[in-house]
Amino acid sequence: MDIVSTVKTALEIAERTKNLDLKKAILDLQEEVQNQRGANLTLRDENATLREELAKERAAKSEEGKVVACDGAYFRLDPASGKPDGPFCLGCFDSRKKLHRMTSRRFKPKDGVTGDYLCCGVCNYFTPAWGERFKNVDWPPKE
Repeated sequence: MDIVSTVKTALEIAERTKNLDLKKAILDLQEEVQNQRGANLTLRDENATLREELAKERAAKSEEGKVVACDGAYFRLDPASGKPDGPFCLGCFDSRKKLHRMTSRRFKPKDGVTGDYLCCGVCNYFTPAWGERFKNVDWPPKE
């Protein structure tokens, strides 16, 4: 028998005996039980949220050891091919531990030279893209 059914049984007994003080005490107890159940649900939701955040933090920490910086971008090992995968944004990974792929674009930045740049679509970080410069990415990362 759970606590709610126990309180209901006690309330029924109090009504049959016509003991108003006991009935009031049981109603107060029933209200407190309901409040505690609500608090318990709130704590469960908060616990689930914190577990998700912790899992994301742990995943980000494990990702840190798998990336290497090279000429303004990050690369990681592609498990399928065993080769470096990227480029990924330096700014996004350094500040938020998120790997966002950079794309190549041709434009002229303010006070800059028209050319090909690797650009992040999330934070707008950009770095010059010089054709074959990423062929010599050291893998695995040096300790």
